[in-house]
Amino acid sequence: MDERQIVIIDDDEFFLMLARTVLEGAGYKVHTLSDSTVAKRYILSGVKPAMIIVDVLMPDLNGDEVARLLKEDAETKSIPILFISGMSAKELSERVQKTGVNGYLTKPFSFDQLVESVRKIVP
Repeated sequence: MDERQIVIIDDDEFFLMLARTVLEGAGYKVHTLSDSTVAKRYILSGVKPAMIIVDVLMPDLNGDEVARLLKEDAETKSIPILFISGMSAKELSERVQKTGVNGYLTKPFSFDQLVESVRKIVP
């Protein structure tokens, strides 16, 4: 496991660019994926980042599916996952409890909040 590698999966290219810049500025290595098919192949390839941040609502591969794929595999089940979404906090909280991921951020959020949430999981 790469202790500083963060993977972000989101279909919003602009958000990915900004999040990468902010998290790299905070000292993390960041890999971004905007295509859900590529993201699924990446997850199933056995890569073990320190954390995965995933948008809950994406075409084809949503956050729940990402969590399921990771939790089913003994090699990846311990990778922390942070959901991000424009859904309500109540809906996201329910999904977090249902899927067993480590937390969530509701959009819109500040990039300071993103860094703080990541640092709680990957110091």
